[in-house]
Amino acid sequence: MHINSAVFMTGIVLVLLSALVFSRNFLVKTYKWLIFSREAPFVTLGIGGTWFLVNVLQLSTADFGEHRITLFLGFLVILVLSFLRMRELIALRGVAVLMLLCANLQLGGVCGEAILFRIFFVSFVYLSITFAMIVCCNPYMLRNLLEMLMESEKARRVCGIFFALCAGLFLYSSLCSGR
Repeated sequence: MHINSAVFMTGIVLVLLSALVFSRNFLVKTYKWLIFSREAPFVTLGIGGTWFLVNVLQLSTADFGEHRITLFLGFLVILVLSFLRMRELIALRGVAVLMLLCANLQLGGVCGEAILFRIFFVSFVYLSITFAMIVCCNPYMLRNLLEMLMESEKARRVCGIFFALCAGLFLYSSLCSGR
């Protein structure tokens, strides 16, 4: 993915996140869908798991590509068993998987760019990777964060302003670059 595309898509996602955080009604609906819905795990983890399995099938020889069928089958069994045995907060784990896969795309497009911008963008992506790893291990923390954002107007504003500022910075830098 080209750096401008990665930065632009990150900015769009941040605009959507800031809109989600600013609107309490939309935040409540998203929370209820992620926590209580029967189809949310199939959407989030289904898309993330399929995307990951496609990546496994495309492994090169240097990346254990000679074992890709074995890896594919093993991860497919893990994906199916996670739907069957780990029902609690599985949609939040699916969101974390999607965040990690998107971060992989974003980091792939940053090579060879200006140092200052690359450091800022990569730092942001690594923070999102850290957040996604924490959510994968402890999905109740994201649930608690969403509950706190629903209850506190001040926290919602601070979080929304942060997302909006980052979105503005990313969109501005992607639109103003000379390419």
